[in-house]
Amino acid sequence: MAFVERLRAVLAREATATGLVAVLFAPVCWMVLLERWAAAGQASFPGHADSSFYFSLAKNLANGRGPVIDYIWHFWAPHTDLTHFGPDYWMPLPSLLIAAVMKLSAPSVVVAARCAVVASVALAALVWVFARTSSLPRWAALLACAAVFLALPVGHFSVRADPSLYYAVFVLGALTLGIRARDSGDLRLLFGAGLVAGAAHLSRNDGVLVIVSLAVAQLCWSPPPRNFCVDWAFSVQDTRSCSRLGCCSRSLAPAG
Repeated sequence: MAFVERLRAVLAREATATGLVAVLFAPVCWMVLLERWAAAGQASFPGHADSSFYFSLAKNLANGRGPVIDYIWHFWAPHTDLTHFGPDYWMPLPSLLIAAVMKLSAPSVVVAARCAVVASVALAALVWVFARTSSLPRWAALLACAAVFLALPVGHFSVRADPSLYYAVFVLGALTLGIRARDSGDLRLLFGAGLVAGAAHLSRNDGVLVIVSLAVAQLCWSPPPRNFCVDWAFSVQDTRSCSRLGCCSRSLAPAG
């Protein structure tokens, strides 16, 4: 019990708690980042299914062949040739981002894998922003940031050319902007949330659900003012104080 009380006292001091979380998790996160970067540097295969498709499309874009792939992986649409338009089912944005980096370096599996490592860092940073937007203290936001970065699924997708991390970045970015737009009433933030939600849809087909969710939230979510609870607490306290003051006045008033 003494340890629990001591821990609560530490967490109550936000600066101390934030420093403690940083000291505990920063070295681990740096080591994991360096390990993922090194592992991506040894990559020779982009991954199965989705990863292979996104890498092939990015490589062909970087080589100037356009948005085509050289194999048939589904039969949802008829194909007259083995080489055909790539984004006829899956979305193209992750491949476009990877291809842009390949243009600056080389069209290789290593580049595609390291782009995913960078996406995992961007996701962790956005978790911090989202947590702070949700009014979490700094130590809790930093803890959430480290927990997401060290999560096994993030590590799994951070060394392959898979769209999942790019999709997660855009979804979290759209939700963060949507919350800020709702709280502030700034239509520019709402417009930005719509654009980022569109980027999520261009990363995965189910990103359209993010656009729908934002629209429903803006129409149906009516949070109370930020100072509602504070004002209510102060009004109750003022009422009690006035009542006590009235009692004291009556007790001190001269008889007759």
